[in-house]
Amino acid sequence: MSLIPIQLQLNDQQPVQLKLSPTCTLTDFTAIIQNVFKEKYWMYSFICHGRMFDLQSEREFHEMKRLITPKTTLFAIARTKGGGGMGADGSEFVNVHNSSFLKRLEWSHQAPVWRIARPGLCLEGYCKNEKCTAYDRLVIINIGLVKFTLNTEKKTLSKCPQCQNYVNPITCAFNRCQWRYKGQYELEENDEPSVVESNWKIADDAYHRFDSDTEKRVNWLQLVLEARAK
Repeated sequence: MSLIPIQLQLNDQQPVQLKLSPTCTLTDFTAIIQNVFKEKYWMYSFICHGRMFDLQSEREFHEMKRLITPKTTLFAIARTKGGGGMGADGSEFVNVHNSSFLKRLEWSHQAPVWRIARPGLCLEGYCKNEKCTAYDRLVIINIGLVKFTLNTEKKTLSKCPQCQNYVNPITCAFNRCQWRYKGQYELEENDEPSVVESNWKIADDAYHRFDSDTEKRVNWLQLVLEARAK
């Protein structure tokens, strides 16, 4: 069985020529990436034909692998910084792996317009636009019933509902949906990353929110939050 010639492109650097076996597994691919990027391999996400490669699930990796044909280019994208986060290559965000931080809140009929939640995944953060009516308030950003990758999608999707300026997300909530997560995080800078994931959980007709106190945040090198209809 012949190998598939591909190239790995990082920014404007010279592409790295690689050859993949058609039977390449997630473990095989990770080993190849480690050989290219050495100990920094976890700093990168990989995009093929506009789609993000999932390096956490063998099944999903196998599905994505079908996109690879001879001379395919895989783009390596450095994960974004967290803006005051704990690590240089992650996002400071609530520790969703600690279930004790998750609280079930009943709906309020007096919430301001920037605290209206729609079904699915919601992010929360403080709007820092001084001209916005929600300035310095904790706003809700409705993401919906989707799969959301924190480090690569927050820049385009985490917007204040009032002014549409970027809001740095610090926590999340779920309502009227099923949800799960998977990712890698550090409790302290330079700690060995912990790889975590959850089964599907159910959020009923209430606001299931993770407490957002600073001491409850960790540095996420990768975090995927997924919500779907119940």
